[in-house]
Amino acid sequence: MTEKNLPQLPYEIYGLILYFCDKPNLKKASLVNRSFYEISHLYLFRSMLVGERITVRDSVKDASEFLKPTKILSLIEAHPNIAKYVRSLTIDCSREYHNECWITDDTTMQDLLPRFEELEEITIYAQTMTLWESLPSNFQHALKTVFRKSQLHTFHIHGILGFPLEVVSASRIRHLSYNVGAPRSDGTSTLPPHPLESLILGRLYYFDLPQFQTIFSLDHLVELHLTIQCSADIGKFDPILGLSAASLEVLTIRALLNFDPVEIAYEHIGRVLNAHQNVPCINLGQLQKLRRLIFCADLHITCSREAMLYICRIPWMIGCLETLSTSSVGSLSEVTFNVRPVGLGLERDSRYFYFNYPWQDLADTLLSSNLATVKKVNLTINNAAIQSHREQFMDILRRDLHLARLRDAGILSIDAVQDWEY
Repeated sequence: MTEKNLPQLPYEIYGLILYFCDKPNLKKASLVNRSFYEISHLYLFRSMLVGERITVRDSVKDASEFLKPTKILSLIEAHPNIAKYVRSLTIDCSREYHNECWITDDTTMQDLLPRFEELEEITIYAQTMTLWESLPSNFQHALKTVFRKSQLHTFHIHGILGFPLEVVSASRIRHLSYNVGAPRSDGTSTLPPHPLESLILGRLYYFDLPQFQTIFSLDHLVELHLTIQCSADIGKFDPILGLSAASLEVLTIRALLNFDPVEIAYEHIGRVLNAHQNVPCINLGQLQKLRRLIFCADLHITCSREAMLYICRIPWMIGCLETLSTSSVGSLSEVTFNVRPVGLGLERDSRYFYFNYPWQDLADTLLSSNLATVKKVNLTINNAAIQSHREQFMDILRRDLHLARLRDAGILSIDAVQDWEY
C-alpha cells in the first residue's frame, strides 16, 4: 500500500492496526512514510533478545531472533532512536555444552544496557545453572545501572544461582519472577522494602523469607504463583500467604510433589498413588480476596510393559480446596485445573489413566456449599504427547457422569491443548 492510497484515518488507528502485524509486515509498513516508520519501529523493537544462541530455549521458537550485543550496539549507534523503542529485554546467559558463557568474553554490555532509557521489563536466564559470581563484574555493574531506571517494573530471572537481591533494591520492581535458583540478600540495603504486586516463585533450591522482606514487602501482593515440590515447600510458602492474605486475588499452584517409588509386581494392573497422603494441604481459608485459583500438575505415568504407576495429585488439590469455608471463600469465582500427563509409554497406555481420576471427589467438592461462589471451573488437559488418542480422551471426559454434574450446573469447561508454559 502506498501513502497516496491510504484511507484518511487518525494515526492512532494505524497504530492499533500495526500492533497486530508480524515483523515482516511491520518492516514493509515502515517504508510507507515517516509516520509509519515511527509507528512500525515502536513495535519492531519493542522486545529485544540478547545472546549467542546455539540451542533455543523452549519458549523461544526462533533462534534468529537473538542478536549479539555488538550487533545491537552498532545498530543503535547508527540509529539512536531504536533504543528508546525497547520496552522488554531478554538476556541469555546460558553456558553452551563444552563452552563458556558468551557473556564472560563480551565487553559491550556495560556500554549497551544503559542506552535503553525506556526499559520496562528485563529477563535474565540460563538454560544450565550459572553462578552469579561467575558473570563478569562489568555485566553485574551494568545491570545495577539498569535497575535504577524508574520505569522498570518487571524482572524475570531463571537459572542464576546466588543472585543478590540488593541489585534490585533501588528499583521500582512491582512484578518479580524467580525460577530455578536461590535468591539471597546480604542485608546491606538501606532502602525501605517496596511492595510487589505479583510474584512467581518456581523451583527454588533455597528461599529465605526474612532476607526477601528486606527488599520487598508482600502485604499488597495481588497475584502469586508457587511451585510445590515437597512437603517442606508448603511450610516455606505458607508465611507468604499469611503476609498477603488481605490482598491476594489470584493464586497459581504448580504441584510437582515427589513420592517414594512404588514397585508394580503384577501385570495388567494399573496402580494409583494418592498424592493426598502424608502431604499437608495449603490453607486457602486465610485468603480474604481470592477470586481466581489455578492448579497446575504434571501427572506422572511410569509404564513398564503392562505394569503402570499413576501419581495423581488431584486429591491433594481437592484437600486444599476443602480448607475454604463459606465465611473465608470471599469472592472466589473461578477454579482452573491444568493437568499434563507425562512419562513413558504415553502413546500406548495413558488412555487407562483417565478412568482413574477422582472425578467424583472433585465434583462433590466444587458443588459443595463452601464453594457456592464458584461460577466457572476450567479443566484443561495437555495432550501434546498423546495426540493420536486426543478425541478418545476428550470423549471419555465429556461422557463422565461426575463431570456431567458440573456441566449441568453450567460451570464446567473442558479443553485440550498442545502445550503451555507454567
